[in-house]
Amino acid sequence: MTEQLKCPVCGSSRIDNDKNICLRCKTDIQLWKKVNDLPISYYHRAQYLIEKGRIDEAVKMLNTVLSLDSGHYDSHLLLGGILANSGMYDKAIALWERALRIKPDNSAEIQLLIDEAIKRKKAEADKKESLRTILGYKIKSILIVAVFAAVALVTGIMLPLGPTFRESPPKPHEKALEPVNLKVKVERVFNNNNITGIQVAQRESIIFLSGEVNIVQDKYRLENIIREIDGIDALDLTGIKTLYPRGYYYTVREGDNLWNIAEKTFGNGYKYEELYEINHTRILSPSIISPGMDILIPY
Repeated sequence: MTEQLKCPVCGSSRIDNDKNICLRCKTDIQLWKKVNDLPISYYHRAQYLIEKGRIDEAVKMLNTVLSLDSGHYDSHLLLGGILANSGMYDKAIALWERALRIKPDNSAEIQLLIDEAIKRKKAEADKKESLRTILGYKIKSILIVAVFAAVALVTGIMLPLGPTFRESPPKPHEKALEPVNLKVKVERVFNNNNITGIQVAQRESIIFLSGEVNIVQDKYRLENIIREIDGIDALDLTGIKTLYPRGYYYTVREGDNLWNIAEKTFGNGYKYEELYEINHTRILSPSIISPGMDILIPY
């Protein structure tokens, strides 16, 4: 809800909006009204810049909004989302925690964003640590091979590489291991988790996904599910398109209906029809929703 405008001179909220004067001290507040409206104007400008792909400019614009109005809830959410997508999780979490203090009623949705950022940060830290370990091992292997080569050049004797560096061929009575069909394993897991519309391809131990998801959170979910499957060394998500990059899921509460959800999220109850169209696979009728149901808010 928009905070009621107060006179900058006497603090009174008795304002004649037609004449732009304070009824108490008679101060002309026309210029003050324009200044007061700047955060909203800049926020809408930032949304436009994001749609055009001008993310750096949008970040500057949102920082300007927060310097003018530190309590601008939507700017905290939007800027946090941009920073999280750029890997700056600590800054994103700090912004979302401030948003939580501004609107405690939205704690469930904001906490979900914070938890997802924490998970993502940990996953990336684990991945970096794993890469550092692999890189260190490879450097060590290269150095040992170089030493063996130098010895061979000096002595004229070629030293054999052990099984650490080259696997021994299978013995005649042993069968070579067949490559694991990871594609089938992934498809089975997706089926068990009711994930549809995602195509899976495999090249050696690398999995490639393609298709469409609703929001960024759905993309993270795919990645987290794949991480639980043994045998996969790498995952390629470049083929996944996010339909609503700034969207999120709203959990229906007691007393909610599509009209008041549209009012809370879009600021316009008449947009309930748009909500129904986007969520028609979840909602049988615009008048039938139940607490606990997740509704996609496209933003």
